[in-house]
Parts: sequence; structure tokens; C-alpha cells
Amino acid sequence: MARALSTALEKFELDNPALSISHCLLVPIPSTKSAIRKRGGSFLHPILDKLVELQKEKNGMRWRWKELLIHQKSVRDQSELSYTARQSNMASAFRLRSDDLVRERPILLIDDVLTTGATLDSAFRALRERNLTVLGAATVCASAHRLLIR
Repeated sequence: MARALSTALEKFELDNPALSISHCLLVPIPSTKSAIRKRGGSFLHPILDKLVELQKEKNGMRWRWKELLIHQKSVRDQSELSYTARQSNMASAFRLRSDDLVRERPILLIDDVLTTGATLDSAFRALRERNLTVLGAATVCASAHRLLIR
């Protein structure tokens, strides 16, 4: 998965040279505590570690990632929720770790699955409320049949 994500990010950067993502801080969407228990750890952390390693080997890039977001409220598992229920479930779900403000780099959010965009929207809002620059998001996979196209 890290290799596919690495290739996609490289292609994006080649297609959009004005948006250099190589200097971004990669910020993963945090898993809930119950998801971490079920999976035996964070799904994204090993992928991000491998992504950073791949980029360093291939291009000498010094990508780094940091866990900046934490849940500030309980959220339900979204797998069976409707679009509207997901938006409500994730509204104001995240906040920044108070000691982890990073202003020197723009942020690229990283998540495992994009379905409706509710999770990424909530994370984006939490970061923007602290005046941090978010260039965009990358996901390992997307569920196109459930996305609301705007």
C-alpha cells in the first residue's frame, strides 16, 4: 500500500508542479481506540513509515509524518452510516494535540479510506481552526459509489 501511495503522490506532484508536496508534513487521520484494539495497532503508521523510507530511497526526499490530531469526542463506526449520519458523526470529531503545533510545513492529510469525505472534512476544519495550511489529502483507497460529488 505504501508503494501505491508513493507512486500516486509522485504522479500528483509531477502533474501539479505548483503544489510541491515533497516538503509537506504528512498527518494521518487517527484511528479510534476500539479500531486500534481490533487491528492490534494503527493501520496507517506502518504505511507512513514505509512511505517515508521509499521516498528517501527513491528521491532523497525527507518526508516526515506526525500524529497531530486526536479524537475529542466518541464517534460511531461509520461503515453502516448514511452520508448525512457520517457528517453528523464526524462533526468536530478532532482537535490538535496542544503541544504539537507545526507551522513550518504545509500539511497533507493521510487516511485509509475515502467514502463520503466526512472524516477528512472534520480533520481539515480542526487544522484550519489553528491556522495551519492544509494542501490536501491522500487516501490508500476510495469508495467511489458512496461519494457525494460536488
